[in-house]
Amino acid sequence: MKKLIALTLIVIIAVTGFVFRDDLAKAINQLKVKYSDQKILREEPKLLREFPPKQVEIFDLEEQRAILTFQKTGTSASSSTSYVTPQLSGQIEKLKVEVGDSVDKDEIIAVLGSSLSTDIAELQYESAKDSLNILLELEKLTHQSSSQTVKSAKIATDIAEEALKNAKTSKNNTAELFDEQIEATKLGIEQAEESLDNTQRQLEDAEDKLDDLKDQEDDLEDEIDDLEDLEPTPENLAKIAALEQALTELETAIETLESQVDQLEFAETSSKLAVEQAESGLDQLKTTKTSQLDQLDFAINSAKEQLALSENSENSAATGSALQEKNLEAQILQAQNGLKTASLNLEQKFIKAPISGKVTQISIEEDTMVGPGQAIMKIENTSQITIKSSLNLNEAKLVKLGENVLIKYNDDAFVGKITSISPSLNEMTKKIDIEIEPVDKLNLTPGAFVKIGFSLKPTERIFVPINSVFLDGKTKYVKTVSDKNKVIFTEIETSEIIGSYIEVTKGITGTEKIIVSSDAGFLKEKERVAINL
Repeated sequence: MKKLIALTLIVIIAVTGFVFRDDLAKAINQLKVKYSDQKILREEPKLLREFPPKQVEIFDLEEQRAILTFQKTGTSASSSTSYVTPQLSGQIEKLKVEVGDSVDKDEIIAVLGSSLSTDIAELQYESAKDSLNILLELEKLTHQSSSQTVKSAKIATDIAEEALKNAKTSKNNTAELFDEQIEATKLGIEQAEESLDNTQRQLEDAEDKLDDLKDQEDDLEDEIDDLEDLEPTPENLAKIAALEQALTELETAIETLESQVDQLEFAETSSKLAVEQAESGLDQLKTTKTSQLDQLDFAINSAKEQLALSENSENSAATGSALQEKNLEAQILQAQNGLKTASLNLEQKFIKAPISGKVTQISIEEDTMVGPGQAIMKIENTSQITIKSSLNLNEAKLVKLGENVLIKYNDDAFVGKITSISPSLNEMTKKIDIEIEPVDKLNLTPGAFVKIGFSLKPTERIFVPINSVFLDGKTKYVKTVSDKNKVIFTEIETSEIIGSYIEVTKGITGTEKIIVSSDAGFLKEKERVAINL
């Protein structure tokens, strides 16, 4: 191609012959541009090669939970262990068990021979029994006496109630009797007053008639006097004689009427006296009624007071009797407790197993002298085994009561349940003590060493696989996948490592998709990836 350009230039120079050097240079440049354009047109377009995104595996914090597995050692122990100690001093007369024997609770395992302590216990028992018998007899006598006292007080109350009732009845009867007498007296007064009124009316009528007759008498006398002054003719004398006859009859009538007036006046006086006497009798009845009712009210009040006193006496008797009986009940109860205590002390010569289990240790022989509080035997309840272990504080925060664990003993594996978590650190180990109860009853003996496997799924703390955490100097970070499937470097802070997981305390929220692929270390930030489903 270069030879073609040179040849073309030579031809041009030869043809023109008179072209200046500048023009020649310009022509050469134009030729180069033209040739370059033709070359570009002849070149084929270049193809860019694109690589597929890398496949990655993720740990989705929103959908997955870390399974924290770790292992601890533990020791099996019986759920209850008891040391046998005698309560009395004495010599072992008989030892009834050997190491390895199974015993039941309250089974006699040793017997003390006679000693000063057992003799004292027997005396105390007899004394307590006698005291109880005396108190029981005293209780009977006290009950009888109290019953009689209460009964007498009740009789006195009944009598007082009857007296009060009689007093009220007497008052009512007396009041009714006086009311009847008063009513009768009032009726007598009304009748006397009515009789007086009649007598007074009759007296007034008689007096009026008497006055009329006297007036007639005066008129006759005047008429006779007038006739006597006239000439005594036979006619006048006859009139005078007739008038005198009439006057005589009139005087006789006047005398009769005057006698009636006198009788009516006497009757009026008697009626007035009867009315006054009846009214005086009424006042006397009212006064007597008031006096007698006052006396009866006093009797009623006295009966009420007597009844109140009787009721108080009855209540006091009942209260006193109840108090005496309660005091005796308390003394009897105390005596019964004393008898039980003495009986128990006496029974202490028979040393009994405090729990059911196996005898694992005996520290005495027959004829050995023992004393209160001395441990002579150890019994363990091997039917119920508890496994004890401890966790550090962070591990303890993950476990909960009732969760299952896997226990390995020799070649056996069985399930256990967490039954106790100490609320505080053990002062010596500075760890949290836990207890586990085997669900399956295997033949574990106290003191055996076991391995305990924990498998937990924390819900309130964030754990990620250890292999997903990268270190850049002192900075820790994880690689996550964004919504657009791009790699994001997220700085984090971590805490406890448990099993193959590590706790993240800061930097992520628990919704991220953490890359856990084996080649995650070669991924670059913002690099596009595909999630391996």
